[in-house]
Amino acid sequence: MKLFSFFLILFSLLTFQSSAQSYYLSMNGEVLTADTTITVVPAETTPTEILFDGLSFHNNTNNGANIKVLRSEVLILDGTSNYFTWVEQYDDTINLSLESSYIPAGSYSVDGLFTANYSFGEVVGVSIVEYTFFNVDNLDESVKVTVNFDTTPQGIDDNIFNNSMVSDVYPNPTSHSVSIDYNFPHEVTGADVKIMNMLGVVVKQQKIILHNSSLTMDVSEMESGIYFYSVFINEELLSTKKLVVR
Repeated sequence: MKLFSFFLILFSLLTFQSSAQSYYLSMNGEVLTADTTITVVPAETTPTEILFDGLSFHNNTNNGANIKVLRSEVLILDGTSNYFTWVEQYDDTINLSLESSYIPAGSYSVDGLFTANYSFGEVVGVSIVEYTFFNVDNLDESVKVTVNFDTTPQGIDDNIFNNSMVSDVYPNPTSHSVSIDYNFPHEVTGADVKIMNMLGVVVKQQKIILHNSSLTMDVSEMESGIYFYSVFINEELLSTKKLVVR
């Protein structure tokens, strides 16, 4: 991740606070909860690119606002790229929209004003990007959505996913080790946990013993920082969450 991108992410974490009462987002007409996460997968017609659209920004205040969008690349897999459109289309080096859009009080953005594109070629896995919509005249007024661009093959029956239980790792943050509890249906024949750094590189991997109910991973040799851990069953992604090592 570029240094410029890093500082923009840090700026967004320190400055932008979601204000659901002022603003909210909807997806294809359905209101989203504050700071929601949406997972999108490739369409059959676009096997190497994902188009994320149908998102609308709503101004629920009594005042019109000039709105910009900040893109924060949380976890990006090597060999992939992404860009977004807000008023105009930006390339993958731009994280903060150069243009703002005026959204009147009680109104919302027009269809197609915001879109996001993710190109992955043959890369398999999940990249995570946050999009924060904020008032340029009042940075405390903002709302964001997190998008998981998931290119993992969708071959496992939904019932297997629904009947698989995996806890969050604990303790989190940690400096020595983490544990995770799990329970899988008999259809699961293999499972493992992968820990990735902010660049999407796997730094630690451990197989899950299916007949047990928990495992512990030693992370004492990992550098302090933010990581993401993914649980795979039958070689397909079940979930991805954040891990903090101190």
